[in-house]
Amino acid sequence: MNPLVQFGRFLSNRSKWVVEQWSKASGGQPELTISGNTARQQFADYLPALCQNLAKRFEKEGKTRRTENKRQGDAQAEHRWQSGYKVEEIVRELGCVRQIIAGNCLHSFARDVEEFDASARTEAETLVHAFFDDLVTATVQQFAGEKENDLAASEQNSQAILDSALDCIIVIGDDGRVREWNIAAERLFGYPRERAVGRELVDLIIPPELRARHLAGLGHYRATGEGPILGRRIELPALRADGTRLDVELSITPYRVNDRPVFTAYVRDITERVRSEARRAAQYAIASLISESKCDQKF
Repeated sequence: MNPLVQFGRFLSNRSKWVVEQWSKASGGQPELTISGNTARQQFADYLPALCQNLAKRFEKEGKTRRTENKRQGDAQAEHRWQSGYKVEEIVRELGCVRQIIAGNCLHSFARDVEEFDASARTEAETLVHAFFDDLVTATVQQFAGEKENDLAASEQNSQAILDSALDCIIVIGDDGRVREWNIAAERLFGYPRERAVGRELVDLIIPPELRARHLAGLGHYRATGEGPILGRRIELPALRADGTRLDVELSITPYRVNDRPVFTAYVRDITERVRSEARRAAQYAIASLISESKCDQKF
């Protein structure tokens, strides 16, 4: 059985466990119905369905890969929050559950399933993060639609969304200058928001060997409205404020404000994962050489 299908079923059977872990991690009380927190109550009601939807995505993806058919890009069923929710709380709780599933849940499954190797785990992590990115985007879009006639509230809560997110969120204009820089970006790259906003992104986190490509990509989008990396997840090196390098996973979503293009970048630090994969590859290479050497000695 495809390991992605296996993990989908594993997650489906552990929805209750995920709910329990979320409740502990977020400091919640079991008596949610009388807590008075509408956002939390809505999230608690939706969480079992969230787990089942993600499990279905894994099963569908695994079966598609197994039959070697073209990958289907069906969007997940949209969930709309009811009146009374707080968008910053929903985003924060989505981040909490994302960590539980991408961390403890995947680790527990990998420990017991031998064929769930490093490559399969990387693929599974990518699916988990893509799923939650879609949910966060849909939540923010719903909120923006509800508040589009209330600019002050929209601006206030947009910053709350950015600061509640566990991943780095960086917003740049078509001139390449930073418009938003959340707390996670401050922590990862070492620039406080007031130093980052207004500066060109190319001067902040992009290594010298990639700067020309970045500027060419902006120019190409301004001229054609197209970008080869938009809507995809890519891995590349980046720079911190102190000059040290790290590996990041990046996805960029374009949209328009006042008929001008704006880009939102979601950034995750994958340095440890890349190092672990490199160590495993080196260990495998050494083991292969030793095995070949022993075989040569026999003959």
